[in-house]
Amino acid sequence: MRNAFLIMVSVSIVIAIVGAIALSSNQPGLTGSNSASNSGTEVGNRTPDFTLTDIEKRKISLDGLTGKPAIIWFTASYCVPCQIGAKEVRRLDEDLGGDKFNVLMVFIDPRETEKDLRDWQDSFGSKDWLIAFANKEITDSYEIRFLDTQYLLDKEGIIRNLANSPVGYEAYKSKIEELLQ
Repeated sequence: MRNAFLIMVSVSIVIAIVGAIALSSNQPGLTGSNSASNSGTEVGNRTPDFTLTDIEKRKISLDGLTGKPAIIWFTASYCVPCQIGAKEVRRLDEDLGGDKFNVLMVFIDPRETEKDLRDWQDSFGSKDWLIAFANKEITDSYEIRFLDTQYLLDKEGIIRNLANSPVGYEAYKSKIEELLQ
């Protein structure tokens, strides 16, 4: 049973990497500008501002996420490690009371539909999470190169953690609890 799980996770990671490579080679705006500096997306810096429209047709910007910790997570609905991580964050969100931090899921594959995102939210996310399609502004300013990229922000929008791997419940719990103090 354990071997089957390890094989499934390994295959999922390979699929996520292949998907990221395919996205970056087919979508020139998704990998960010080579001339742009990473200084805006490093831990300790204020995260770049952005404007997105969520699947409920509401405008989302960085200012709308400030006031409590937030996770900005770049993903695709078919990314299995992202799905596993989302379930962990959903559990953490529920365990902390459901309103202690914001989650913005940004879907970077332009082939996905609104139905794909709604189905993903029903299966892996939470109803209060913001779900949006990426645009060139956000993928360029955040220089997205991989699926499963997560930015953990403090209440002021300062990047406190940056990860490109599946979310672990305990690790995120301690980081978010620290930001809540």
